[in-house]
Amino acid sequence: MKSGLLLIDKSPGMTSHDVVGKVRRILKTKSVGHSGTLDPFASGLMVLLVGQATKISDYLRDGDKSYSLKVRWGSETDSLDRTGEVVRTESKQVDPEVLQSVALSAQGDLRLPIPLFSAKKINGKKLCEYARSGEAVEIPEKVMSFYGLQLEEVTSEFLTGEISCRSGGFIRSWAQHVGRESGALGYLDELRRTECCGYSIEQALTLENLQESLVDLEGIDCLNCFIPLSQALSHWPTVTIKGKDADLLRNGQVSHDLARRLNPEQRRAQAFGETIGVRVINGQTGQLLSLLEARPTSKLKIRRVFQVGAQATQ
Repeated sequence: MKSGLLLIDKSPGMTSHDVVGKVRRILKTKSVGHSGTLDPFASGLMVLLVGQATKISDYLRDGDKSYSLKVRWGSETDSLDRTGEVVRTESKQVDPEVLQSVALSAQGDLRLPIPLFSAKKINGKKLCEYARSGEAVEIPEKVMSFYGLQLEEVTSEFLTGEISCRSGGFIRSWAQHVGRESGALGYLDELRRTECCGYSIEQALTLENLQESLVDLEGIDCLNCFIPLSQALSHWPTVTIKGKDADLLRNGQVSHDLARRLNPEQRRAQAFGETIGVRVINGQTGQLLSLLEARPTSKLKIRRVFQVGAQATQ
């Protein structure tokens, strides 16, 4: 079975679950997941995981994301986007220069409320479930990091542009923040994800185009929107092994030779007090064999072992 990342351009109106279900039917396999959800009203890039790639979802969720957006001024909704009910209005129009200044200053680390209509859990229950049931809940705040704001047009009615955020950031919360700080009030009117996990929307296919381009799963690696598992997490340090080293690792053991080769990563982890991920490639097959972690206070830890092209080495 082919394993890797599948870059999909989601249409507005679909849930992330809808997209995964559709791809499962197109590929005729249940082994499909995703690296993070995208709001139903939004469009753009979703990174799906096929086959053994579902094992690396935790390592892709933390990546930065970029969006094109449109914020509408004059009101605020309960969902912080155009799909919600209006809960506040502001008839006074704010000078576009003020709006521009406030938007540009809303970068860096900001402590903002998490949207009520979100999957964030409080006491084991999603915030959106509280919202739908009408049950009162204190909306938590968190630090969100935004950067790279490029404004295209700012008027007294709307703002358009592009922005990036670190993992865990909500663009809806950013829109609410700018609206309140400027006195205009605002909600997210349009949102399109353009980059995620180091990949671009330019590489993605719509579900319709995917279905037209693909007869079955065996032909998926001919598509530009498919990233083989061996190329995933390519920014990580990488080491290639074969022979007994590969056999041992496949059975859950790190050989002395492999540990010695990864001494630089272990020293760096200790020096900076951080965990460093390492990709291990099977030198015989060229496939991703394992993911290891060099930790500050312990030996190398095996995090994932993959069965892609897992032939016995000689």
